[in-house]
Amino acid sequence: MKQKIKYLKNTFLSPVLKVSNPNTPGTRHYKYISKNVLSKNNKLLKPLIFKIQRSYGRSSNTGHITVRGRSRGCKNLYRKLFFFNNSFLGIVFFSLYDPNRTAFVSAVFDFLSYKFVFIPMIHNQCSGSIVGCKEPNYRYFKGFRYQLLHQLNGSVISLLSKNIQPSAKYARAAGTYCQLLFKSQTTCKVRLPSSQIINVSPLCFATLGTVSNIYQRFISVGKAGRNRLR
Repeated sequence: MKQKIKYLKNTFLSPVLKVSNPNTPGTRHYKYISKNVLSKNNKLLKPLIFKIQRSYGRSSNTGHITVRGRSRGCKNLYRKLFFFNNSFLGIVFFSLYDPNRTAFVSAVFDFLSYKFVFIPMIHNQCSGSIVGCKEPNYRYFKGFRYQLLHQLNGSVISLLSKNIQPSAKYARAAGTYCQLLFKSQTTCKVRLPSSQIINVSPLCFATLGTVSNIYQRFISVGKAGRNRLR
């Protein structure tokens, strides 16, 4: 793995995967992803960002420590995601980092409801990209959500729903995707990121493309204290 990371760093991963200078023991093995293309300190969607109260190893009644070694960590806010399975058409304004998940999220303006929403970002999606949910008219666009009945066999999909549920259940982590192997009027066979093949309804929705932040598996935290702060 070390040789592989070094090889990728010297070729096409150098502008994405950053390796810190080994000045201290905590930075000697620290490898992180550059987020210079993401938006920071943007307060446009402040109503969609809220705080979740957690106990963090202490009793919610007395405040006494109930779990050893579990600290509060850095404060972070929760961003509610929207999975559009109905008629939807929007444009990506910007993308940003979400501390509660490995994938990045995109801020999208809905042309139909005139509202801003957060959606999981798809790989190679940028500001100005069009996303939506509709039946394909002989053309397929990355980032659009279609029913499996209208997808092509062998398509690379992500954010797959289960049993016609509104939220996505499969392939939600960074860099993950599924593949549609077979479809019919009654069932569809889908290969999950774990190589397991499942049968789902052809009415389930899935997004065309791979989830963003595909280089997440190459990062190295470097020290236990950084994980504790998370």
